[in-house]
Amino acid sequence: MHTENEASGRADTRERVTVTVDGRTVEGVFLHRSPSDFEIEIQPPFPPLHAGLHIPVYARREADFTTALGEIAAKKTLLTLYRIGEALEARREPLIQAFAELQTQIESLSGAETYTEATYKARRRVLRRQLRSGQHDQPKHQRLMGEIRKRREAHRLLEWDLTERFFDQMIPEAESIDLREQVLDLLGTWHRERGGSGDEG
Repeated sequence: MHTENEASGRADTRERVTVTVDGRTVEGVFLHRSPSDFEIEIQPPFPPLHAGLHIPVYARREADFTTALGEIAAKKTLLTLYRIGEALEARREPLIQAFAELQTQIESLSGAETYTEATYKARRRVLRRQLRSGQHDQPKHQRLMGEIRKRREAHRLLEWDLTERFFDQMIPEAESIDLREQVLDLLGTWHRERGGSGDEG
């Protein structure tokens, strides 16, 4: 099936796969497909989510995603994307609100013992300037850098815990790290479109 690519005006000849679920026809396009891996993206009206699979080297003699196996695996992946997309649309407003609260909670974690990414980078710039100006030597610089890295890592662990709880409570359908990142990016976009802070998400 060919469709017009709005950006280029040329026919979109990418491979497609469809599944019928809950009485709806769901379409996906292959972003990439080879014997060892594939990536598929669900098509509108669903949010633009994508996912794929990879075959380890030791298993490639028994499996090939360019065969019927690839069609089966792609349909299963597309079904997962559908479930996530459906959940996003069904819970859109509560998810946007919960996302905003998550960002506020993450920002509130920063303090004397934990650093956000922005605070860490700012402190790192200061330490580098102090090293160049001779305010401290290399051993002291490395010790101070180690301290701010520990504080950044402490913040990451707390942030991870908050984010895990967010997904467990609000959208458990998104299980992989990659899909969770996509969901957070999408919620950030929706939040900004609704008038939220551009710094969030």
